[in-house]
Amino acid sequence: MNVQPFTECTKNILITGATGGLGTALALHYATASTQLFLTGRDGVKLEDIARRCRLQGAKVSIQILDIRQPEEINGWLLSIDAQFPFD
Repeated sequence: MNVQPFTECTKNILITGATGGLGTALALHYATASTQLFLTGRDGVKLEDIARRCRLQGAKVSIQILDIRQPEEINGWLLSIDAQFPFD
């Protein structure tokens, strides 16, 4: 799990499918200095690139390679993040 402590953000946003066209567009749209993004996707290379681009825009970013079609993979990750950083 790639979760880092973020304390100065005002928005916590989870985007599943961040490596797809719409997911990438949303991640880049919401990437600001006051935003903490939690991005998931199946393609680790694309996910790292999108995270890098969002960080360049000032966002704090945590990524996790997951397939949303596999609920057992994502449930624990979602619960652990939401407990620390409630989603908006």
